[in-house]
Amino acid sequence: MKTLTSAMPIVARALADNLGVTLRFGGAVASTNGKVINLPNIDPDDVRGAEIAYGYLAHEASHVKHTDFSLDVFGGVVPSPVEARMTNLVEDLRIEQLMMNEYPGSRRDLDALAVHLFRGTDIRQNSHPAAILLNGLLLNGCAKYLRQPIREEADQALLAMVEVLGKGKTARVMGLLGASVASLKSTTESFGLAKKLLSVLEEVDPEDEESPPPQTPESADGKSDDDADASQGNPQPGESDDCENGEGSPTPFPQTPGDESETKDDLPNGDSLAQQIINATEGDLDGVISDKGEAASELLRSCTDNGQTTPADFHELSAKQSASSDLIASRALESSMGLRTVLNGLMQGVRNTRPSVRRTGRSPDSTRIARLLVGDSRIFRHKEPTIKTNAALQVLLDNSTSMSSTIQQATIAVASLLQAMDGLPGVNPAGYRFPVYSNGRLGVAPIMKHGEMFQKAKRDGRFAVKVEGCTPLAEALWSLASLLVRQREDRKILIVVTDGDPDDVGAAVDIIERCRNSGIEVLGIAMGTPSSELKALFKANYRYVSGVGELRQALFELVQTVLTSNVA
Repeated sequence: MKTLTSAMPIVARALADNLGVTLRFGGAVASTNGKVINLPNIDPDDVRGAEIAYGYLAHEASHVKHTDFSLDVFGGVVPSPVEARMTNLVEDLRIEQLMMNEYPGSRRDLDALAVHLFRGTDIRQNSHPAAILLNGLLLNGCAKYLRQPIREEADQALLAMVEVLGKGKTARVMGLLGASVASLKSTTESFGLAKKLLSVLEEVDPEDEESPPPQTPESADGKSDDDADASQGNPQPGESDDCENGEGSPTPFPQTPGDESETKDDLPNGDSLAQQIINATEGDLDGVISDKGEAASELLRSCTDNGQTTPADFHELSAKQSASSDLIASRALESSMGLRTVLNGLMQGVRNTRPSVRRTGRSPDSTRIARLLVGDSRIFRHKEPTIKTNAALQVLLDNSTSMSSTIQQATIAVASLLQAMDGLPGVNPAGYRFPVYSNGRLGVAPIMKHGEMFQKAKRDGRFAVKVEGCTPLAEALWSLASLLVRQREDRKILIVVTDGDPDDVGAAVDIIERCRNSGIEVLGIAMGTPSSELKALFKANYRYVSGVGELRQALFELVQTVLTSNVA
């Protein structure tokens, strides 16, 4: 059974709202401009695609909150490919840790993304020293600093670093990264650490300046070199030497046989190892994951399904006084009489009353235990549910061009419903309309938001509605449902005022079914030219009205239908 609770667009919208970022859907690739995050359309029930999308959203949200995207970070100079990628790497570690600290729930999504990005990764596909360095630092930073579940891949990347850089340089860059990343305060400081990590490569290892030991099976005292090392307490291959890095923890790479402290400073092309890494081109770094967001965006390409419905944006329209809006609000006041009584049965839900204390029960109240000393045995807490008005109501107005002949009556009907529910204890009403276009993007616009009063909608001129566009009902419902399903009230009702002729009937039926399967009552008020699709959309839960005067009777019949079906 398809529901809203696990559908990717619903969960992603909730996650974005919780993280405080703006989310849009559609397009070929996942992207961000530093302010808005865009996710492509994928199958709402694609588990793998959803996990990648949530991880991408959490990662890019942390960039939006904490990253400076300007060139000022680099002193106004375009960085080299290695400098840019090293900075991205360090910044990814910094901002993800900040995100996990601020929003602990984001760890699950970021950990899942790391698994999708790195599990089973063969970093030796690109054997360039710069690629080995960048891959090794990112994987080990994620595994050891962020504690993400990719330890096996990180250990393999570390072994590759030792083979290319030598044990000494590997220990120093890993120690510097681990000791410094937690203290970074800005993207500029991330760039500074990136330059320090690269400068370590130009340092000369003390071991490299020493002459190599004689290559003889045994030393002068008749013991082999390994025996001599063992007699002096030096660690042997496979044993821990318990040396510590800059963080006071064991050196973060496994012991390997032989002498890996030697760096590969003399390369076939005559460049030093440091110069080959620092001068690496974009071609040399092909396939390197130094930006987790970019890598996740590429992964999402394989999950993109352009046949899926694109949820509409939420557009905020500027407030302005309108005579036509005032007129509609005044007429709504007249038409709303009696609607509250009709809708009351639909709004009732289960609410908990204030807890009371009794002499028997299973849940003692620890704050009242002391009363036993004075003979008062009323220490057990009770909370009994009671039936009270407890509902979130949304009204969605279709202002497409097919509603031209009846848009004023339809707007008055919506305003009447909102006026009837305004200020009613236990009811959380809201009204939206569609389609609304801004900068070429389809959206829904608020008439009255949850938590707002009717008078504010009137002052802001939100009842001045004009027709435009087609009827993207499915797109509007995906966005409205994501908002409604997160309201705290027990009962959730969505009333759609439309002519019942959507652009994509199948997509609209799918989202309406998901709403019903998730506990949302979806009702239709049909106005304008009746459509043959109304029954497919709303089944028995719709009524046709030719004007506002018929609204009360139509709602009365709908409420009776809903309540009867619930009892059955």
